[in-house]
Amino acid sequence: VLDTFLENHSEHVKLCDLLEQIADARPHHVDPRSCESAIDMLRRDLPLHRRDHEEGLFPLLAERAQPEDNLAAWLEQLCAEHISDHSCAMELLEVLPVLASGDPIEDPDTCGYMLRNFFECYRRHLTWELHLILPLAHQRLDRSDLQRLEQLLVHHRL
Repeated sequence: VLDTFLENHSEHVKLCDLLEQIADARPHHVDPRSCESAIDMLRRDLPLHRRDHEEGLFPLLAERAQPEDNLAAWLEQLCAEHISDHSCAMELLEVLPVLASGDPIEDPDTCGYMLRNFFECYRRHLTWELHLILPLAHQRLDRSDLQRLEQLLVHHRL
């Protein structure tokens, strides 16, 4: 089941790459299909990422963490970043359809800043989860934890 988290992280890195391509192409050379793909991922994958972590992985890790893991502060930070990521994603969901349509953007510099801010912060977030949280999950979670986590992931996708 932890491999699913790795696969999902890989997809989220692709989202960041896609948003970077869009930022580099704006305002005149944006591929509408890239925008549509980014919109789909922001609507579907970002909320799933948050739910999978906050309702599944993070609580299980919190149950199993050892004092030397210093996990509480990391989880608090990552949850705060999920909130910030969601807020930024909502703003991107307003601007990406305009970019996809080819209509002029009122403030292309602000649009570029929004795109870059999101993918730079989100890449950092994903890196922390990949290099801190997932290795700890491999160490601390037992077979029953992984079964519970797998059931939750399936439930989130129904």
